[in-house]
Amino acid sequence: MADHLDSPFVALNGKVDITDLYVFHPPPTGTQDLTKTVLVLNVNPFTVAGIKPTFSRDALYQFKIDTNGDAKADIVYTVDFRVKPFPNGTQLTFVSRGSSLIGVGATGSPFNLNGGGKAFAGLRDDPFFFDLLAFLGLHAFGAPEAADTFAKFNVSSIVLEVPTSDLGTSVGVWATVSMPDGSGRTFQVDRMGRPAINTVFMPKEKKNLFNSSSPVHDQANFLGNVTGVLQALDSRTTAAEAEGLAKVLLPDTLTADLSKPTAFVNPNPPPLLNGRNLADDVIDVSLQVITGLLFNRTPAIKGDGVNSNDKPFLNTFPYLAEPW
Repeated sequence: MADHLDSPFVALNGKVDITDLYVFHPPPTGTQDLTKTVLVLNVNPFTVAGIKPTFSRDALYQFKIDTNGDAKADIVYTVDFRVKPFPNGTQLTFVSRGSSLIGVGATGSPFNLNGGGKAFAGLRDDPFFFDLLAFLGLHAFGAPEAADTFAKFNVSSIVLEVPTSDLGTSVGVWATVSMPDGSGRTFQVDRMGRPAINTVFMPKEKKNLFNSSSPVHDQANFLGNVTGVLQALDSRTTAAEAEGLAKVLLPDTLTADLSKPTAFVNPNPPPLLNGRNLADDVIDVSLQVITGLLFNRTPAIKGDGVNSNDKPFLNTFPYLAEPW
């Protein structure tokens, strides 16, 4: 999976379980507008049609952007839902950059941000597509029975579209969710950068630790775990190759050169990993890269046979497909 149900703690509360993070230039299809950058954070995994979950009133949902390569946040966008929902389930949505409130709106409808940009929070189709049953070993990757495990499920999305000039050029982005600890402080309960880092590379006993920590500490805390899994996925990978690749995967931030079109694709070696678009088949690309392609070998795992979302994306804000 990307980050759905990635740790024992967040699996107990979908409102704080980040399923995916996206960073891209709009629109999803056609010529990208490099003057705009879209940040997407999704929670509430596996929401079935007809169910309309809310965001947590207590949580802080944050996009953190590193602009100088030190794996520390230089820009932080915070979205919160501090007010009790209205009887129809609509929530007021507050968007801040740093300590400055830049927009207030209601869930389900786009609204403008001060200084340029737009925001949206509400129910959308889950844009992630993957054959989870194959990953769990219930059938082979690419088998005739391959199917999108996430088809016809919804998520709760937070979407910000901001001027690219507000972010800079070379960035590393990650999303976090934090909750109050009862003493006036907050503690981080989930985070995500690149797809599937926690779900694939972290052992069960370290998943909560990973979610509560910061990217700047990733290599010190988790390098050995990632190295071991890389060798387990492809027995041809040497210890030196695995460690070198692990140092690329960690710190876990979704990196992007925003002066160029965004894409997480693999048309030819080397792969182009620049942000993440909604339609990118990130799991196929990731599996191909880490099981051989990066080392100019035929990938040991070529893909899952699920190559696109179950609904077309929109070319207008908020870009994710309408919910089921």
